[in-house]
Amino acid sequence: MPKSFYRDFFIISLFLLFFFAAICGVKAQESHFLIIEVQIAGDETDFDYIKIYNSFNEEKDVSGFKLKKRTSSGTESSIRVFPEGTKIQANNFIIWANKKYSSQISASLESTAVLSKTTALLFLIKIMFY
Repeated sequence: MPKSFYRDFFIISLFLLFFFAAICGVKAQESHFLIIEVQIAGDETDFDYIKIYNSFNEEKDVSGFKLKKRTSSGTESSIRVFPEGTKIQANNFIIWANKKYSSQISASLESTAVLSKTTALLFLIKIMFY
């Protein structure tokens, strides 16, 4: 068969997929976990915290998620692995803070990790075990 047949078949298949998805009311997932607030050193150098927001309309289990940082030079390190049973309520947030500061802001998660001005990127990943 000519290449144009396969191309046309692919295009028509995609059109039908989107058409039936629209008719059936299938919507793309638009909710996310968002890092909405970060403090790098407050009154003291290790008064760091990160606020993570759950924009889903339901409680989400974040057990096993890993909060990581990457410096401007590219070095990656773990800030905290979320323990079993960690959940973020719908349209609410959870706070990680440095251990020396966590009780002052009622953080749910803590560790001895610190953030700095060279922290270029923060990200949250799900650890998958097979």
